[in-house]
Amino acid sequence: DANLLSVGGDGEAVILNTNIVEYKKGSAFKRWVMPGWGTTVFAVRVDLKDVTGTKDLVHVEARRTVGFGGLLAVEAWKTIVTNIARDVVKELQAKIGNTPT
Repeated sequence: DANLLSVGGDGEAVILNTNIVEYKKGSAFKRWVMPGWGTTVFAVRVDLKDVTGTKDLVHVEARRTVGFGGLLAVEAWKTIVTNIARDVVKELQAKIGNTPT
């Protein structure tokens, strides 16, 4: 969706390695009882490498949490994953000089 198909516009293929480095499910009930308790946490590390997988081109880390919201945030992980993806794309665009469409 963000037209991040290659680095530098030369059409060369790249490898995007994405690793979950931290995940804590959390609890909507606990957040409802006391905000901050039952926090959901999600963090990723994304490495963009050349097609051989040997040269690091770009490195991005992103972390999001939901520490309040109670029962309204029952499936907080879905919101976090969506926001993390947007954060990563925005940072990749900034680092490789690709602007949003």
